[in-house]
Amino acid sequence: MTRKEKIVEKAVNHPEEAYKKPSDVLKDRQLKDKDKIRILDSWEQDEEAMARAEDENMTRTADEPAHDEMLRRIHTARHKLEEDEPE
Repeated sequence: MTRKEKIVEKAVNHPEEAYKKPSDVLKDRQLKDKDKIRILDSWEQDEEAMARAEDENMTRTADEPAHDEMLRRIHTARHKLEEDEPE
């Protein structure tokens, strides 16, 4: 596995540690679009899991955006990425 592949895998496994917000994934010029999609998909799955956990009385810290807001940001980033793809 190359250094770049390791960086991508780390970002896929822990997107919230690699990027402050979903739009930052789009700005990363070192990533291919397919890697950006993998990272955003992973982030979405993490947020959905956290929302389910919160429903079971696990809470997030006060400085983190609400799950619905973070999911909106992820969807917006994903939509922008898909719009920018050449046909």
